[in-house]
Amino acid sequence: MKKVFLAFLFAVVGLLASRTAEASHFRFGTINWKVPDPQNAPLTVQFTVQHGWNSAAPDSTDLNFGDGFNNGPFQGPLIGTGTDAAGLGYNLYEYTVTHTYAAPGTYTAFFQSCCRIAGLVNGDQADFRVEAIVDLSAGNTGGPVSLAPAIIQMQLGGIRTYQLPSFDPDLDLVSCRFATPAETGLPPGSEIPAVPNGGAQPTLSGACLITWDLTFAVVNQKYVLHIVMESSHNGGPVSTTAVDLLVEITNAAPPICTGSGTFIAPVGMPFSTAVLGTDPALGGLTVTTQAAPAGSMLVPPSGTNGPSPLAATFSWTPAAGDVGTTIVLVNYKTAQNISGACFLTIQVPQCVGFGDACVAAGAQGECVNGAIVCSGPGMSTCAPGNPTPETCDTLDNDCDGTVDNNTVEAGLPCPSGLPGVCSAGTTACMGGSVSCVANVMPGQQMEACNDLDDDCDGNVDNGFQVGQMCSVGVGQCASSGLFVCNGMGGQACTAIPGEPLPETCDALDNDCDGVVDNDPAGVGIVCATGLDGVCATGMTACSAAGMIECSPDVQPGANMETCNLQDDDCDGTTDEDFPTLGMPCTVGVGACEAMGTFICDPLGGGAICSAMPGMPAAMETCGDDIDADCDGSNSNGCDSDGDGLLDDVEIAIGTDPNDGDSDDDGVIDGKEGCSVPNDCPNPAPDGDADNDGKINALDPDSDNDGLKDGTELGFDCSNMDTDGGAGNCTPDGDSGNTTTDPLDPDTDNGGVNDGDEDTDKDGVVDAGERDPNVATDDVPPECTQDSDCGGPNSGKVCNASNECQDGCRGTGGNSCPEAQECSSTDNTIGTCSTPDTTYYGEGSGLCAVQQPGNDNSSTGAAWLLGLVALARVVSRRRKAA
Repeated sequence: MKKVFLAFLFAVVGLLASRTAEASHFRFGTINWKVPDPQNAPLTVQFTVQHGWNSAAPDSTDLNFGDGFNNGPFQGPLIGTGTDAAGLGYNLYEYTVTHTYAAPGTYTAFFQSCCRIAGLVNGDQADFRVEAIVDLSAGNTGGPVSLAPAIIQMQLGGIRTYQLPSFDPDLDLVSCRFATPAETGLPPGSEIPAVPNGGAQPTLSGACLITWDLTFAVVNQKYVLHIVMESSHNGGPVSTTAVDLLVEITNAAPPICTGSGTFIAPVGMPFSTAVLGTDPALGGLTVTTQAAPAGSMLVPPSGTNGPSPLAATFSWTPAAGDVGTTIVLVNYKTAQNISGACFLTIQVPQCVGFGDACVAAGAQGECVNGAIVCSGPGMSTCAPGNPTPETCDTLDNDCDGTVDNNTVEAGLPCPSGLPGVCSAGTTACMGGSVSCVANVMPGQQMEACNDLDDDCDGNVDNGFQVGQMCSVGVGQCASSGLFVCNGMGGQACTAIPGEPLPETCDALDNDCDGVVDNDPAGVGIVCATGLDGVCATGMTACSAAGMIECSPDVQPGANMETCNLQDDDCDGTTDEDFPTLGMPCTVGVGACEAMGTFICDPLGGGAICSAMPGMPAAMETCGDDIDADCDGSNSNGCDSDGDGLLDDVEIAIGTDPNDGDSDDDGVIDGKEGCSVPNDCPNPAPDGDADNDGKINALDPDSDNDGLKDGTELGFDCSNMDTDGGAGNCTPDGDSGNTTTDPLDPDTDNGGVNDGDEDTDKDGVVDAGERDPNVATDDVPPECTQDSDCGGPNSGKVCNASNECQDGCRGTGGNSCPEAQECSSTDNTIGTCSTPDTTYYGEGSGLCAVQQPGNDNSSTGAAWLLGLVALARVVSRRRKAA
């Protein structure tokens, strides 16, 4: 019996010792797991456990496999040390253990105990628990893989973020969440920490991004974060891993490390990647690694100090035993023990082609876009893509075989942008894009009186008078109110009419019949008011004081005084506003003028002259200085100079009524402003064709084209009113055969003014001139003189068509090139040729002479002697004949 008791006592002591071993100063923990050989040993799982403790009291963990077996307390090798910003040191340990389960299924592996470190804002000296769910379904080779530093440091004073790595070796989708109290060992309500001042809590995205507003945090505060990574293989049970770590609040910003990423490193293939650490404060840095695999190397070596920025290169050649996912942490630490890290997620595949794109057989929608995963050593399969929430993009994102069904964007309240009740809408997926569809379409409802814009035209209760004044009843029964909606879609007035009373003489409608003071006794009798003028008579009526009085039919001042022999404004004076009454007056002009006096117009309105004007004569006699037709002019109808313009018109426009050709250009004033010499129904002598400030009848060149108006219309200067000495008239050279428009400087619209085409301004189309009525010849001529075609000895001349041609002139133009002669001896065009200097004789002999030269040498004399000899020969031949 004593032996049994002692054995029991030793067992209890051992258990307590084990609990005590796990109960000191826990800071960090994580469990990763994988199936190394899914084909040959699908139930054998390799666990990798990392755990961290205060360096003054390091301890061990006891991994429970979830099937009734456990590994026993174990610490493992030291893989790293560190010191937080508060100066507390810590150690990190890692061990790997393999366990074979009896059957497929889902198991929860974990280690747990007490206690966490002291001083935590949440979980001060609380229990800890870290677990991983192991799913041994077919094809699942491992759970999510993650790693974190034992402590994450975030700067206070704003919104901070931190990205944790997560990866699934089967390329299954990994999502992150905060753990429950049961998963962490923390007291309920403390599993997600809150900043004491303000209560700000961190948020965690599905992609493991931590975001936390630390505006009101305090330096050196420490919090527990417990994050669970989940994945599901082919829709099967969930696999998990967890990271339990600390967050420390610092005053300075942590170093920044660039170079994090996910990499594939095949077995036996050298792998390297570079990272760079930068201290925002530009201080010195120390670079270290955590969880670096055996055989890997960091250059410069882990523990190296250097100035910021500090670059490092991690290199490793994986061996066959390294297959799986390894996450290496490269940490940069300042002299103040503030750290920032890069995460190198390295996948060492068991097979060729891991991660390559493939088409997954049997998958639907976007899940057909798969990737190669390893199903065992040297074996691979195409894993379907992971379904994602359905979005409006014409794709089957959730892989249920239907495109754009139940999209996350659809069915949500949205503003349609329309007014009134149509403003509320619901999102809908249409053609791959999200639209906001109004719940009520414009015009779908009739406007009702209900404080809403029912027909969506931008106006509330339009068609109703809501808010406007209204009244009911008449007379003393009238009551005012406002229009309001009546609750049934219509409107009503809030007023309530009063009760009618007997009518009294008080200027009120007491009986509410719509008539004021009707039917009181003594009212409505004709009476005398005692006022002047038309205000003298009236009717008895009720006064404002309730008395019967004589009310004038016309109130004083109600009428304006009119000329009618009455006192209209009742001021005691008749027609005082018309002082001309009785005064002499005249009507009519000229021979029609008559005398009379001012009287009141019997038709009303004012004073008029009593005289009647005489009858105007049918015809005016020119020159008698009498306005017989009574139009105010003694000379209308007279054309003194016979130019077709009446004297009155000429005086008005400024021409001389006694000079038929005021500007002496050969065109009489009555034809000025005409475009043709005859048949001009609408002359414009007072127009200004060239806008030079002078009217056409006073402008010898109305269109300013260089040709006189008379020349353009084909007139000579023989009109007796045309003063040739004025120099404004040039007789037309072809007696009107060629005319142009004196109002248009370019009659043929060819681009050249008429005066430039008729270069001698004589109205004739001379040789070498262009026709002002033909537009096609307005092209500038090739030449106008020989010099336009070449030099004096060019053999080129300008012909009558203003074109250059081969030729010469004897005088007055270009001649021939040297050694050639011109056939012309005057200014007509000739041809150039080379002279023949050899002559042949007949009869008694041959005499050849040379043409005299131009050098004044003796050859000239010899040439002359030759001619004499030739003459004698010819003379002899004639005699012989």
